Amino acid sequence: MIVRWFVIFSILVWVVALQSLPPTFLLIVLCIVGLLLQGFSMPYLFKSLKLLLWLFVPTMLFHSFFTPGTMLQQPFYIPLSKEGLERGLVICMHIALVFFAAMFVLRVFSKAQWLSMIESLPFSHKLKPYILLLSAIKQHMPDILNKKKLVWEKQKKRWSSLPNMLMLAIEDVVQTAKAEAKQLWQQWDVRIAKVEHANIPLYTANDSLYLAFMMMGWGLFWLM
Repeated sequence: MIVRWFVIFSILVWVVALQSLPPTFLLIVLCIVGLLLQGFSMPYLFKSLKLLLWLFVPTMLFHSFFTPGTMLQQPFYIPLSKEGLERGLVICMHIALVFFAAMFVLRVFSKAQWLSMIESLPFSHKLKPYILLLSAIKQHMPDILNKKKLVWEKQKKRWSSLPNMLMLAIEDVVQTAKAEAKQLWQQWDVRIAKVEHANIPLYTANDSLYLAFMMMGWGLFWLM
């Protein structure tokens, strides 16, 4: 348990303090390796990376066009600055680090262990309903998105219809959240009884992997 909390603290320090590109990129690779060791599949990680492209493209274009500096004129003249490209790349890598680091941190403890720790907090009675509601909504998300994707594909993937499709998906999620919240309120005692509680051992065999992860991460951190 102690090792895992040190790992979480270390990741928070890396995400906040890292500014240079090489160690950021290497830490992203390290987080991806850690996720694979935690049981994530490569296809799932590739899907996550495709979602990040929606953030990468506008970030790169915005900084490339609007950051003053040395303009790139080869092979065609496009008003892109070298400094803007570099800055955009650093920001994109930092976004990726935050994304994969968050995925890794959430898997350091199991869901039952996170709930057990949250219950020990003085304000846990306020957080628990939201956590249970988010868990219930998460189960419906793939079905909602797949249905909207099928409708979009029937429309021959017209980009002009994509914003409307996203708004309809958001409306479906809101309606699902309302229904789940009502059900959670009506069956509160039953839902609480079903919540698993888990004891967190002080040290386990898996903590050796987390310790190695932390040591490699700090080694990369000092490269900045």
